Amino acid sequence: MKKPGRNSKREIASRNLKAINREEFRSDITRALQTSDMQADTLNAILRETLDNHAPQVTRAVRSCRNAPWFNTQVKEAKRERRAAERKWNKTGLHVHREISISARNRFNSAVCSVKRQHYLSKLSSAGSCKELFRDTDESLGKTSGSPSTTQDQGSSSFLNFFTSKVCKIRENLIGSNGDVQHPSFAGAPCKSLSRVQVVQNNAACLIFKKKKKTTNVSPLLKELHWLPIDEPIDYKTFVLCSKSIHNIAPQYLKELLSLYQPKRKLRSSDDSMILKVPRMNLKSFGDRAFSSYAPRIWNSLPEEIRNIEKLEF
Repeated sequence: MKKPGRNSKREIASRNLKAINREEFRSDITRALQTSDMQADTLNAILRETLDNHAPQVTRAVRSCRNAPWFNTQVKEAKRERRAAERKWNKTGLHVHREISISARNRFNSAVCSVKRQHYLSKLSSAGSCKELFRDTDESLGKTSGSPSTTQDQGSSSFLNFFTSKVCKIRENLIGSNGDVQHPSFAGAPCKSLSRVQVVQNNAACLIFKKKKKTTNVSPLLKELHWLPIDEPIDYKTFVLCSKSIHNIAPQYLKELLSLYQPKRKLRSSDDSMILKVPRMNLKSFGDRAFSSYAPRIWNSLPEEIRNIEKLEF
């Protein structure tokens, strides 16, 4: 037999007994009983007919909600007390009734948590095998088991195709992404951190070409994928930002971090107008990793003919 759903609808019948005129109802009952032969099998029919005259029966559709398996008399009593306290507070609006309502609500919530914990604990503890445990877990989470495969070969093939499609998707994304760490914000990062990312890049290249990472030279694979080592693209993008800042095509907040070196006296380096000033930092571990310190140092390490290029072409 199929169990009704939690939100299935059903029809219920009701009467508006408050609208009955008591005097007229009593007189109709008395008159009907006086004219009848007082037989027991006709008494109910007379009462129903009289009641229909004063309070006709109406039907309406309501949602049929099954009680949860952990819902017991303790929770039912706590719920009744909570709703009674809420109605009292809504009627009076007094602060004392509000406190009583909050206290009743807290007792109800505590009762629900305690009963649910005991119910599911006993249900999982009584599972005699892993199969029963997984079935009880799926029922508790509201999951329905799918139809099993007709044969063992179909099940294994479906299992293999699932993971094969995931691996192929990972390979495609790795080829196009090249690991999104080639950003100037990684400039000046410790070599130890970059080496870990480099290991990830090497493993990704071996995964794409289906090579063993322990016995494979990764450099040809990276070259075939047009992947540079992790630190080189970071420095390259830092060079580009420095050039744009010098030629006033970078954002203002970057231009404020860089300034050209202007010596107080005549030096041989004075002829090179594209040298950036390297600020003096207090902390070598953190200050030198800032863009305002790291970018001028690697920019000044470039050859002079490259620093004097005014227009970048990509």
